[in-house]
Amino acid sequence: MKWTRTLKLWTSAAGSPAIGKLCALTALSIATSFATVGCRGSQSVDSAADGETIDAVESDAAESDATDEQSEDVQSRPDGCDADLSCCGSSFDRCTAFQANPLAIGPLPRSVNELSGLAASGCDPSIVWAHNDSGDSARLFALALSDGATRREVELPGVSALDWEDMASGPCENGSGSCLFVGDTGDNLRQRGQVPVHRIEEATLLDDLPDVALETAQFEIPGGPADVEAIFVDSDGRIYFLTKEHGRSRVLVGEFAAGETTLMDEVATIDLSAGAAGAYETVTGADYDAAAGNLLLRTYSAIYLMEGVELRAGRINRLPTPLSTGIDIIGESVAWVPGGIVHGSEGTGSTLWFEPCDSAR
Repeated sequence: MKWTRTLKLWTSAAGSPAIGKLCALTALSIATSFATVGCRGSQSVDSAADGETIDAVESDAAESDATDEQSEDVQSRPDGCDADLSCCGSSFDRCTAFQANPLAIGPLPRSVNELSGLAASGCDPSIVWAHNDSGDSARLFALALSDGATRREVELPGVSALDWEDMASGPCENGSGSCLFVGDTGDNLRQRGQVPVHRIEEATLLDDLPDVALETAQFEIPGGPADVEAIFVDSDGRIYFLTKEHGRSRVLVGEFAAGETTLMDEVATIDLSAGAAGAYETVTGADYDAAAGNLLLRTYSAIYLMEGVELRAGRINRLPTPLSTGIDIIGESVAWVPGGIVHGSEGTGSTLWFEPCDSAR
């Protein structure tokens, strides 16, 4: 089968070959993981006359026809997923070293005007899932990693969106397949006795099935209500909350029990007082690499990496290491994707950023 990926790498009117080369290398690197990622320099132009087009072609057999050729504007999946999504649940390497200059994927769609959560797809590496903060309906967006455009929008049936704050990807029941977890966990007034997390089988969001496979579990926070804007999932499908508190965050964990309420356990506390906002630093998003025990923390203005986190033992043995600061004005989202991490900020027309892995480090 032959895969053709056409990536338009724009430079500024004055020309910016360094950005173009960086984008090309990044895109080709990610293509080896079956992800389609287009890069766009921060100094983009409005006309194709100032652009450059690069075709990366992989071929493994004589089999070839027009339907095998895919561009960045067409949703693509790894071989074997077009018909039955049998690849759902696939994983990818999550790096811990990143290139110095983040790349602008593109502006977020107008419908994603208050980006609050991002999560990698376990079925289609060319997209990232997203949702808005409170005030929106209960819908998810599949955004293209090539340009940030909406590939798919899905309304979740039978649930509300009181204050959706974060989402995560992880295994479904019994550790199989790929599920998305959406946390309706915001509680600014600290008055919600329990908060729901929705677990959705991702394949039912992508395959035009008549019904979305969705289950909901309720969680109670020890010590009383708390504002939670970051959730993640471990390899067993257990749910973790990170509380939003000035200068620190409590780590809470509970089993996902559909239709039931679980009292969470507090297993650790993360000290954030040395962060960009000092004693006022607060966690607004997270992502977790269960295989390596690495944790990404999102605050309003910074992203931190914590390596070697021993969540099962209730120990966090490394302080947060800053990755990037000052890019997002009101940052509430971060996620690993094939080839790097993505993050963004609230606000209409905000930029979806991509930070490529640095293979040399």
